[in-house]
Amino acid sequence: MRSSFRTTHVETRDHWCCRVLISTAGVVCGLLITGCGTFVSPDVKRGDQHLAAGNWEEASVAYRQALKDDPFEPSLQNKYSVARERAAAAHDERGRQLLKDHQLDQAAEEFKRALTIEPTSKEHEAGLTEALRLKEARERYREAERLAQLGRVSEAMAVYMRAVELDPTYKEALEGVARLSAEQHAVDRDDRQKQPVTLQFRNAGLKEVVEALGKAAHVNFVFDKDVRNDPVTISLEDKPFDEALSLVLNSNSLFAQKAGPTLFIISPNTKQKQEQYQDLMIRTFYLSSAKAKEMVALLKSMLDVKHIHGNEALNTIVIRDQPEKVELAEKIIQANDREDSEVLFDVEVLEVNRTVDQTYGLSYPKQIGAALIPPGFTGAIAGDIAQQFTYRNLASLGQDSYLFKLPTNVQLDFFKQVTDAKTLAAPKVRVLNNKKAEVNIGDKQPILLSTTNVLPGQAATGAVPTTSTVTSIEFRDTGVKLTVEPNIHLANELSLKMKIEVIRLGDVVLLQQSPPITQFKFGNRSAETMLNVRDGETIVLGGLLQEEDRRTKVTIPWLGDIPFLGNLLSSFKTQRVTTEVILTITPHIVNSL
Repeated sequence: MRSSFRTTHVETRDHWCCRVLISTAGVVCGLLITGCGTFVSPDVKRGDQHLAAGNWEEASVAYRQALKDDPFEPSLQNKYSVARERAAAAHDERGRQLLKDHQLDQAAEEFKRALTIEPTSKEHEAGLTEALRLKEARERYREAERLAQLGRVSEAMAVYMRAVELDPTYKEALEGVARLSAEQHAVDRDDRQKQPVTLQFRNAGLKEVVEALGKAAHVNFVFDKDVRNDPVTISLEDKPFDEALSLVLNSNSLFAQKAGPTLFIISPNTKQKQEQYQDLMIRTFYLSSAKAKEMVALLKSMLDVKHIHGNEALNTIVIRDQPEKVELAEKIIQANDREDSEVLFDVEVLEVNRTVDQTYGLSYPKQIGAALIPPGFTGAIAGDIAQQFTYRNLASLGQDSYLFKLPTNVQLDFFKQVTDAKTLAAPKVRVLNNKKAEVNIGDKQPILLSTTNVLPGQAATGAVPTTSTVTSIEFRDTGVKLTVEPNIHLANELSLKMKIEVIRLGDVVLLQQSPPITQFKFGNRSAETMLNVRDGETIVLGGLLQEEDRRTKVTIPWLGDIPFLGNLLSSFKTQRVTTEVILTITPHIVNSL
């Protein structure tokens, strides 16, 4: 019995512990559920931050996400509503600003986004309608411009009118309507004036004839007070309006000044009346290259312009005259006020020197000598040096006192040397049209110049003539010197006046024995020509060739003159120097005429 009782008692305590645990879990869950009202989710915090920063769309997105967890929270719903209203208002405000800036596509997008947020807003719908209306007006205007360019005037006018209906303040569309209307009126007026006119009057007043002509062409005439109503007789049949009017006016010394599309002023054809009625205009021309003084002289001689002034300080010209003369003056100035043309020359100069030296034959000693020498002499025989002897030396002369120099050796020479030298230069030079350009490729060689002045003596003082010598140094160019002068023509052609000189330093020349004065010789080769070339065409100048041959023969006197035998007993030295200059020049026109 005890054992069973104890078992039952233990089981009862286990049920009580379970009930306690269940009760505790219920309390904790209740506390958690109750605490949900005071817990702030991360979405709400993020939405509050965006709302404070004015990022309405980001705030509404965050609040919408928070409402998924707690859709019935009043404060959260209120914040979400405020964020949406402000986001829609921001889009609406940006759309209306874009409308003012005529950025219609962007404005329509802003209104669409506002309607997405607030679909029932009449203001957003009205803004979108306004943007689409103005956008359609611009599209109609572009279509009308295309039709007008194709010459479909009536269709273009209808599309212009549709654009004006959509946007009555559209300035470009209104101007298009006005322009087409004016063009259409001008065409109609020209058609009426091109219709043939027939006039038959006998002893009728001049003014009545002109007025009748105006009625036929639907134009009006105003007569100057000095126009007389002389009787005229005229018979014209099927003549154009312009030709009929010119015949009537010219036959009565009158001229017509157009004052409007359909209005003419008739006045006597005198200089005073022409100056009175003809329109004068003032125009200032700024010259870039031409001189104002020269241009004024040109305009006076060509157009007989009297009211003209040239400002040399500013290089400008001011003209006051009839529009026709001013227009002609403008054309003359444009044709003559142009920058000076230039030519860029690519020059390549090649100088080739070739020297061939040869020495061959037999070489002999060229002297025989004998000498009386004192004891102990160890030198060689010299023909221009005398030896000194004492009396004892003369008394002791013997076999060792005599010295002889004899040609006892023979030498065979065979030697050849070839030297090639090449000098290349590629300068570039740019020159104005009709100006000279020079290119020097080489060195400057100093030359000694002496000037001698003789001062005459005076008999009264017994002074003798004296001389004074002044020495100076002058430098002379050696090498290749190119001179070119271009003359540009139309069609990218030009004439070249060219001169090329090749100056070479030669041998030394003795000009004076005492005191000795020496100087260099200068070799000069030159070529001068004129030719026509095209822009970019290459010219090659060659043939400036110089050859110099030298041959030296050394032999025994008398024996060397014997045929065949003399050549065997002689030595020869030859030298050949060949110099050639090749020049290429390519002109490039920088500013053509």
